[in-house]
Amino acid sequence: MMPEAEIKKSRFSLIWLIPAVALLTGIWMLYDHYTNKGLKITIEFKNGEGITAGKTALKYAGIQIGMVQKVGLTNDFSSVSVEAVLDKEFSHFAKKDSLFWLVKPRLEVGAISGIETIFTGQYIAVRPGDGPKSYSFKALDQPPPSSENAPGLHLLVKAKTLGGIVSGSPVSYKKIKVGKVESHHLSENGESILIKILISPKYKKLVTKDTRFWNVSGVEVSGDLSGIKIKADSLPAVLDGGIAFDTPENGDKKSLPAVNNDEFILYDNKERAMEKGFPIKIEFQTGEGLVENSTPLKYKGITIGKVCKIDINKDSGKITATVLVHENAKKAASENSKFWMVRPRLNLKGISGLNTIISGQYIEVQPAPGKFHDEFKALTEPPFSDPLAPGLHLVLKAGSKQGLLEGSPVYTRGIEAGRVEGYALSPEGVDISIHIYQKYSHLVSANTRFWNESGLKITGDLTGINIESKNLESLVSGAVAFDTPKNEQTVKISSKTFKLYQDKNAALSAGRSISIIFKNAQSLKKGITPLKYKGIEIGKVTDIFLTPDMEKVRAQIDLFPNAPYISRKGSVFYTVSPQINFKGLTGIETLFSGAYINSFMGSGEYKKEFEALDNPPSVHPDMKGKEITIHAPLDNYFKPGTPLFYSGMEAGIIKTTNFSKSRDKIIMQALIYDDFKDFVSSKTRFFNISGFKIKTDLLKIQLESRPLDALITGGIGFKNIKDDSLKKEKNSFCLYQSQEKAMEKGFFINLILDQAKGLKENNTKIVYKGFDIGKIEKINFNALKNNFSAKAFIIEEAKNLVNSSSKFYLQKPEFSINKIKNPETVLTGIYIELIKGNGTFQDEFKVFERPVPKGLEIILEAQKPGSLSPGKPVMYKQIEVGQITKVELSQTFDKVLIYAVIENKYTDIVRKNSKFWYSGGIHAKINLLGAEIKTGTIESILKGGVEFATPNNSKMGEKSQNNDKFILHEMPENDWLEWRPVIEKKETKDN
Repeated sequence: MMPEAEIKKSRFSLIWLIPAVALLTGIWMLYDHYTNKGLKITIEFKNGEGITAGKTALKYAGIQIGMVQKVGLTNDFSSVSVEAVLDKEFSHFAKKDSLFWLVKPRLEVGAISGIETIFTGQYIAVRPGDGPKSYSFKALDQPPPSSENAPGLHLLVKAKTLGGIVSGSPVSYKKIKVGKVESHHLSENGESILIKILISPKYKKLVTKDTRFWNVSGVEVSGDLSGIKIKADSLPAVLDGGIAFDTPENGDKKSLPAVNNDEFILYDNKERAMEKGFPIKIEFQTGEGLVENSTPLKYKGITIGKVCKIDINKDSGKITATVLVHENAKKAASENSKFWMVRPRLNLKGISGLNTIISGQYIEVQPAPGKFHDEFKALTEPPFSDPLAPGLHLVLKAGSKQGLLEGSPVYTRGIEAGRVEGYALSPEGVDISIHIYQKYSHLVSANTRFWNESGLKITGDLTGINIESKNLESLVSGAVAFDTPKNEQTVKISSKTFKLYQDKNAALSAGRSISIIFKNAQSLKKGITPLKYKGIEIGKVTDIFLTPDMEKVRAQIDLFPNAPYISRKGSVFYTVSPQINFKGLTGIETLFSGAYINSFMGSGEYKKEFEALDNPPSVHPDMKGKEITIHAPLDNYFKPGTPLFYSGMEAGIIKTTNFSKSRDKIIMQALIYDDFKDFVSSKTRFFNISGFKIKTDLLKIQLESRPLDALITGGIGFKNIKDDSLKKEKNSFCLYQSQEKAMEKGFFINLILDQAKGLKENNTKIVYKGFDIGKIEKINFNALKNNFSAKAFIIEEAKNLVNSSSKFYLQKPEFSINKIKNPETVLTGIYIELIKGNGTFQDEFKVFERPVPKGLEIILEAQKPGSLSPGKPVMYKQIEVGQITKVELSQTFDKVLIYAVIENKYTDIVRKNSKFWYSGGIHAKINLLGAEIKTGTIESILKGGVEFATPNNSKMGEKSQNNDKFILHEMPENDWLEWRPVIEKKETKDN
């Protein structure tokens, strides 16, 4: 029997699995509840409109991050408490600085925001902040400004008042919206409003450090009697306010771009914002007429600034106005500038400042030179002195103020011509400053008289009393008058200081005396000797006394009231008494009336002291005509006063005579009288007519007559040549030695010579093919160059012969056995011959001793020159075929070099093997059979020279070339004399 198996029972029952699973599930659910539970927060709103528990969501950037759980009232019932839960992943939004606000449909400036909530429902927007954890918050009434980290440019604008600007107001540039106002609040001190604005990213480059912002809210109305101006911006700006901006031009200077949190000033309008200027402060006694942002600063009617701020000094009670001055008016703010308020005024002159009744009061400025200054004290009255005012600013010297005040009028002939500017004490009394208006300044000259015209003038006698008074203003404030005596010519003033006389009579009778210095007092009598002008007595000698140096005498002369204005520079004085000269008896009238002082009136500045002339002037101011200059050689000196004659009539006079700067000629200034000035032109020739002139020839003797004046004192004549091509105006002339030379038509050239032997001035002729074409007029020695220069006159017809390749040769007699060269020069003298060349005109040439032929140039070497010299002949078979041109030592000084030229037609005779020897010697040949003596011709013996021979054809060699050298032998060898080469003569242009 098999055993039964033992079965054991298990201790674990499946029934326990169910509660275990339930326990684990509960634990997991509990864990999941606590780990995924959101963060509960409380948000306080002013009201709960639009907020519903379980429906109103919390959103960030359009994503739901929580939900409102409960809506109720706060404990004090003043606001609504909203409990909301932030989803767990957004619980970090619950920071102290986080912002919450209700988003609902909102009408903003120029647009509608939150419009999506019409369909989705209102929600609470969240902007996470920084700081510690927080569970309680206070909602904003409206959306907050953008975050500082928001894209764009965040700026702060300071304003005095907010005007119509609200959060969301547009910020525009050229009327295009480029940003918006985000928020605004009072500053800490409460004096200004700080407005935060945001410029869109794409427009932030428009704003720089120099950008100006202004308020464009509402409508601006301004106007006067001429009309009303209304300024308004866009409709949104008018309704809800707005800010505009622009950047003023700043020349070449570049403005830096603005950065976040830069601060700017908000101006009231565009005009003020865009003004370029700088502030100055002006202190006033009273604030009457001063209006902040309104009262203008003007200069001569032009606005150059505006009062922008007014302050009151609590201690002194004085008013300080801050004025913004335009940049281009910086000169108005100098340390010497004056400021005053222009308002209606009533004074003795009438009503002034009447225009301010309509346009309003303003500040006037009177600029003056000086350093820049920014603080001033305003004058209580307009100033009378304006140093920049056009016209004359003069000083009157007086013993006292004589009742004159600042602003007292200055009259001339009853018309106001100026004003008294001020007065100051001086060592002599009082200096009174006056201003003569520009339109009357020409009435004041050096001899103008000023006198006091103030108050009443009472005169009287037994017949009655005369009371004289000017207008009311001069009676009260005093006045000055001035005038220039009618019989005195006006003279440009040289000083701005004048004397102020007590009255008109004293002024016009003063200053009527002059003093004249004479060498001696002969013919002068105190109280008797008169001063005359054009035969009319205009004054009298009142006193005579010695000068301080005791060398001369001074005559004091009082001028008569009707005397012309003789007290000026250029006036001439001299004594008239009987005199006999070549012109006859002058001053004969003084034999009966006595000597007098005659005068000519000058035209210069005011002058009271003169020096008398010893004799009547040769030229005086009354003489009028044409001024000319005459250049003359050194030996043609004429004194001032020498007459000029035209056809025997006196037509002018020499005024001055001086040396030229180079001292090589005389320069005379002459005056051609008006009646003869039309006879002087480029055709005129001036010539010396002094003394006698005798012409002689074999048939007669001719005496040329001259004017008597010219015979005694010398003289200059002038005539016109017949040449219609010369009609131009001319003021400078040369003086010819005679009329004949003057009337010749031609020109001058300069000839250079090594020596001047045989040459004669005004005699040696210039000849071309036997015809006289000129003459040497002047010969000078040049010490520096050790040569001579001759000034030669060439007739006009020969001008085409004188050119750059022309040659001049000295022609003089030359004697030989069988002929005489230039025999005519024995009687007529040496002359210079011209050989015409080609080229342009030239006026300076070298003169050669004799013509040098053209041909082959060779050089002969010898131990000594013998009788050889330039011009000696070179002969072949006793025929002259060339000429020696120069003889000199060699560079090594061991031999003599003799240069010769062989004429062109004979150059083929000279060969490389030609032999040269001295010509003119006697050659002897002696042997056992006897002696043979050979000589040249008598002419060659006397004249000397060089001979040469050329070997027969087979031995003659090649043709010689220029500068070939040959030995010059003392004597020829016998076989040289036997050479008979056959050489065909060549044809040349000379044949």
